[in-house]
Amino acid sequence: MTELSTIKEASVWASEHLNKNVTTSNISYLVQYGKVKKYGNNGTTAINKYDLINYYKSFNGQRETDWREKLGEDLNWTLSFDNLKEKEFSKTFNKLQDKYQLKIKQDKSSNFLVANDKYNMYPSIAEKFGMKIVNQYKRPVLNRTEKNKSAYAEIIYKEVA
Repeated sequence: MTELSTIKEASVWASEHLNKNVTTSNISYLVQYGKVKKYGNNGTTAINKYDLINYYKSFNGQRETDWREKLGEDLNWTLSFDNLKEKEFSKTFNKLQDKYQLKIKQDKSSNFLVANDKYNMYPSIAEKFGMKIVNQYKRPVLNRTEKNKSAYAEIIYKEVA
C-alpha cells in the first residue's frame, strides 16, 4: 500500500501519531540514512506513510524488549532516555548531573561508577579495593553523538567504601 506525502506532511503526521515533535530534519535523516524509502524525482522527495508506520512500530516497545533479552529483566529502561531527542537528552542529562553531583558531595560515603562492564569484571575489582557494591542499574545507551552511533549497554554501580 502506498500513500505518499512530502517531508513536511510526514513530519506533521509523525508528530500527531507519536504525540511528540518530529521535525522535517528528523524525517530527512530517516530518508538520508535509508531508514525509510525515498520516492520522487527531479529534486522532490516523497515519503510513504506506511514506511513511516513500519519504522515507528519497530521502535515502540520493541527496543525495550530486545534490550531486556540482552541484559535481563533488571534493566532500568527509564535510564535509556528513549523518549528524548538528542538535544532534549543533553539538557536532561546535564540537569540530572548537576542535581546528583550535589547529592554525592553531601554523601561522601557513596560513589557512583559508570562502566561498560561487558565481562562483569568490576565487582571483583571493587572487592579487591575494599569497595562494596550496594546497587547497580543496567541501562542501554541509545542517544550517542559520536561518529559510531551503535547502541551499547552500561552499568551504573553505587558503591560504599
